[in-house]
Amino acid sequence: MKHSPLCSRDDGHEIMFTAKDGDQKLRFTLSRDMLDTTCGAAANEAARKSWVKDHMPDILALRTASVTPTAPFNRVRVEEIA
Repeated sequence: MKHSPLCSRDDGHEIMFTAKDGDQKLRFTLSRDMLDTTCGAAANEAARKSWVKDHMPDILALRTASVTPTAPFNRVRVEEIA
């Protein structure tokens, strides 16, 4: 699945990206709260993006997960977009 470059908001504390699989387009959002927990509240944008890149296969798998994801991936928001 192809995905867009990582984007951020909230001064680099929240990370999001889109991915396309066939005709389906999805937005993945990793909240500040989730990334504070996984990376540490003092982590900068680069450290947060690095964590997301390192865990990209697990994050992308959320769209087809047949079981309930475990922490911290259960806190990633996945939305279908037009």
